[in-house]
Order: sequence, then C-alpha cells, then structure tokens
Amino acid sequence: MSELWKNREDVKRLTVGRTLLGRGIIGKVYLGRIWFKGQKPKRVAVKQFTNPRHHFNEPMNSLVPRFERVIEMLKREKLPIVKTGFVEHPDLGWVQVQELFGGDKTRSRIKDMKDPHLPDKKFGRIFSKKEHRDKLVNLIAKVMNIGCYPHSDIFSFKPTPKGPKLVISDLDAFVMAEIIREKGQQDLLKNIMRDALHRWANRMNAANLSTDEFLQELKKQVNHPLASAVIREKELELNPRSGEL
Repeated sequence: MSELWKNREDVKRLTVGRTLLGRGIIGKVYLGRIWFKGQKPKRVAVKQFTNPRHHFNEPMNSLVPRFERVIEMLKREKLPIVKTGFVEHPDLGWVQVQELFGGDKTRSRIKDMKDPHLPDKKFGRIFSKKEHRDKLVNLIAKVMNIGCYPHSDIFSFKPTPKGPKLVISDLDAFVMAEIIREKGQQDLLKNIMRDALHRWANRMNAANLSTDEFLQELKKQVNHPLASAVIREKELELNPRSGEL
C-alpha cells in the first residue's frame, strides 16, 4: 500500500503511547503506532479529542462522519492534505490518526523533530521569498473559496525531497464551519473569517507584503460570496474613501 491511509477496515491494530506531541483547546496529540493488514507497523500521530461536546456541541460518533466528509472534500478540491483517518480505539474511543512528519528515517526520537506548524518568529524570514508567499496566499484563498475560515493552525510544513511543502494538517476549522453553516449562523462565520483574515494580514506585513497587496492578491483568486464580502470589508476598513461614490 503506497498510502499511509485508505480506510479503517485496513487497520489491524493501533497503540497510543504517552509521548505528547502537542496540545490545543480541542485535543491532545500523542505518538502512536499503527498496523495495517499485511504491513509493518508505522509511527503515527494520534489526536484524542477532549470534550468534543463542549467545542462542537456534538459527540464523536456524529463528528467522525463530518471529518470524513471534509477529508473527501479537500481531496476532491485538490487541496494538499496530509494522510489522515479515524479509528475507534478500544480504550480512547474515536481518535484521528495522521502521518507523522518532522523527523526522518534515521532520527526517530521525538526530541529530534521540529514543530511543523507555521512559526510566528520565523514567519517573516520563511515567507519573505515571493515564491513561498504566493503559495501560502493561494492556499489561504482556496480555503476561503470552500467557505471555511483560514485559521493559521490548519497549515503545516511537510518535509519533501524538494523542500518543505505547505499542507493542511488540522481539520477542526472545516468541521466547525460546516456546523455553523447548518445552524444558519452566517454572521458568526463571517466574523470568524474576518478575524482570521485580519490575523493573516498582520503576519503578511512581517513577510514584506502590505495589507493592501495581500487583499488584492486574494481578490484575484477568491470567488466565494461570503469570503469576497469579508475581503471587501477589510478593504473599506483600510481605505474608507474607496467606498464612496
């Protein structure tokens, strides 16, 4: 099997260790090991969701199909997503299993691995190059075009033979956006998207891309009605006179 993940029926066994790889308000990520039928075990990252009813107002049994729809949607829209899936662990219940990256075949200790998320302190240096910055803006636009807010935590760097690649590694925002839309809370989704856009604009300034330039680049690529309205509001905030007749 060339892919880390196909479906949960291929999983023979999953073990979860005590080594904590990361934590957030929605869950904790541990080092694990997964056995697929007919394959050698693989080291993986295992996310255990903490109190999903509090954050999503739904139990994991109903959230898992949502996450799986998001995975298929991202693949269909050809957005770069890390290999991931869901497994029902006998002790932990439903967990998200994801390929583990950040180290290499010769260095397996977790302490040798680097944080794959976009680091604030290094952001300006990494994205000062137009080539890298353009890829990030393009990915932000693609996320907004499917009606989701581009929360910074959804992006990570994945090492490749050609250098680090920007990928989508966290799916929580996509599921939350779906739930918000189902409840008809468009204003809430718009506010969250506006806040995410504001944060990205500030970060882009550190990468030598002005807010106006950032918005103009997004306008070329974003066609989702709600997302376009948010970009326009940000423009008016930046240049109030542009809205005058």
